Amino acid sequence: TRLNQNNDSKISINRRNHLEGITKLLFENENFVICGEAGMGKTHLINELELRYNSKFIPFLVLSVESFINLRIDNFKQLLGFEIEALNDLCDNINHKGVLVIEGFDALRDDESRGNWKNLINHFVQALNENWQIALSIRLFDYEKTNWINSIFKPKYEIGILEEPELEDLFNENGDIKRIYEEGNDKLREILKIPFYLTLLKDILLNDSSEGEIQNIKLIKSENDLLSKYWKKRCEDTHNIMPKKEFLWELTGKMIEKKELTIIE
Repeated sequence: TRLNQNNDSKISINRRNHLEGITKLLFENENFVICGEAGMGKTHLINELELRYNSKFIPFLVLSVESFINLRIDNFKQLLGFEIEALNDLCDNINHKGVLVIEGFDALRDDESRGNWKNLINHFVQALNENWQIALSIRLFDYEKTNWINSIFKPKYEIGILEEPELEDLFNENGDIKRIYEEGNDKLREILKIPFYLTLLKDILLNDSSEGEIQNIKLIKSENDLLSKYWKKRCEDTHNIMPKKEFLWELTGKMIEKKELTIIE
């Protein structure tokens, strides 16, 4: 069960080694942290684990921090419709702990919300310890800067760049991406080992996979160049460019004003 607004992954990458590594930690029944640099595919892996556990009828809840920035102990029931302690009832009559994943702790950008979530996580650990295993996903940078997390989530599972076998699985399904990776420069190959940028590339090619475009992409040597090309294809090279730009400027302004990554109106 996903306690957030779900967004499906745009590209399928088989990261079976990481799935098995995290599954091993789940069987050890310790609270642990899933970390990695931005764009490494933490959310995708959590989605895959959710499917695995749901098929075994083991409770698996994903609580998205981004969707509940202002969540606190005292407003939990109001926002989610049940008391925290009620989660223990879901684990009656099963021989395995349920799994609660707190996804995207790095979405918290101010001290007040971080403090509220710290209290909330401590409450989860105290109230659910007998029946639930808790995992926290967070960017590696934020994990290294947040000392108290180490006292609660001892094992750390780090997700890194794509390995060659993982890329080969993807290449078997997409010849254009394979060709760009193999014929491009060294810097572009490093960029495309990050799942987020592979997703951008796939979207660009869905819009235009002509020979000329493939040759242009092969010349890219920075993340900013790839992001700029994505922006141009999805926003500027469209018939409704002004409405899109106005919407994005307004949205960005509200995100900065509220210090939140999710704006709901």
